[in-house]
Amino acid sequence: MDYENLYASYAERNAVIKSRLAVFQNAWKRLAAKMEKGDLKNAGKDIAAMEEAHGALADATAAARETVSAFDYAEYMASGEFTRQFLACCETEGLDVRGEKQTYEIFPYRIRMDAENCDVFIDRRKAASFRPKKLASVVRKSRDKLFSAAFDPQRFASELAAAYDLCILRHGSEKTVAAGADVFLRDLYAYLTPMQRFRQEYTRQTYAFDLARLFMVPDAVTADDRRYQFGPSRYSSKSIRITDREGNEHFLATIRFFANEE
Repeated sequence: MDYENLYASYAERNAVIKSRLAVFQNAWKRLAAKMEKGDLKNAGKDIAAMEEAHGALADATAAARETVSAFDYAEYMASGEFTRQFLACCETEGLDVRGEKQTYEIFPYRIRMDAENCDVFIDRRKAASFRPKKLASVVRKSRDKLFSAAFDPQRFASELAAAYDLCILRHGSEKTVAAGADVFLRDLYAYLTPMQRFRQEYTRQTYAFDLARLFMVPDAVTADDRRYQFGPSRYSSKSIRITDREGNEHFLATIRFFANEE
């Protein structure tokens, strides 16, 4: 099963529907004009043309219904064909996809296939499109829009630095973290979102996306004139996966802030 084959068949039916509608509307306009000026003698010709077009339109509509009804979209989802075609379309769109078993990440989005209910979710929102090609296009355009949206690197860096300072202050007495030391980015998220309702509005995916945009501005400084440096970790569970604007993959684990003149 392939949605594009269905769409091609529907397009043929739709062309006929469009043509019959045009014939009907033209006859209707002619009839209206004749009735306005009182040309009853020729009005019957247009009524006959409308009746003929109406019959042809009904046949074309029935054919479209048959084409659509014949496509078993439940089986299309359950068989994995939808997912396979969606992933192929993502590759065509140049999207980097990670994941398996109906749950995928197209940074910064999470895509979930609900085969049981024949739904697709982008993050927590149900997708409006069921066409793999269209869905992949929507994701790419949304991603491009996010990357092109206004972003204040100094403001975010300053907010992140404030969370970093709190982390240093909290753990400094334990002598496990010193000023200017590397701190795990995953730990800083808890300081940025101390309450559950904050985490619902500012998700980990959104946080990762902000980190990605900050990562792409390496020369930004905080409001108190500090610079920052991201670092890796040998522990994969501590890393946050991001992709840049070109789709290149990076793994960020830590960050440290230091004086600009260092």
